[in-house]
Amino acid sequence: LMNEILIKLKNLNWLYFFLVSFLSFVGIVMIYSATSAMEINIFLNHVTKVFFGLTIMIIISLIDIEFWKKNAFYFYLIFLILLIWASFYGHIGKGSRRWIEISGFYFQPSEFMKIFIILSLAKFFDEKKIKDPGDYFFLILPILIVLLPVGLILRQPDLGTAAIILFICFLIFFIAGLSWKFFASIGFLMLMITPYLWSLLKNYQ
Repeated sequence: LMNEILIKLKNLNWLYFFLVSFLSFVGIVMIYSATSAMEINIFLNHVTKVFFGLTIMIIISLIDIEFWKKNAFYFYLIFLILLIWASFYGHIGKGSRRWIEISGFYFQPSEFMKIFIILSLAKFFDEKKIKDPGDYFFLILPILIVLLPVGLILRQPDLGTAAIILFICFLIFFIAGLSWKFFASIGFLMLMITPYLWSLLKNYQ
């Protein structure tokens, strides 16, 4: 087992890890500069989170990709349930109800949902090859995979996260080879409902 772990560590994309670490280091320096070294607790809290995140990134990268592919839908359902819980019963912070508290630790299911939507759509389009780009019935499940969490995230409200998820999903649909008519239809629909969506925006949005 140890030899297998060492082999996986050796084969990791260390350039990618270095780039992520460098950007994180830049963020740490900016936090330190912004707080003028006076709010040391904020600085130390950020450093702790960065090192925790990098550690988790390495651990996850050691897990066989087939594991994520096989269990993508299960993880999606788990975090969809957590997202429902956060949207209705979660902790309110920064003007929206999107946090779940566990022993003093707060996390947003929507951040994890970004990852598992990508994995779920990738699994779907990998296993269900597109035979007819104009077959819109084929798209019912992937559209539901996207709209269910996006609707819950908008309810929190968290417009930024919802917009990021929609943008990523459009890219995935495009790469999957969907017909341009699908994107034209979605674009036309968005134009039609834009006045209504605009009326729902808060002043800060």
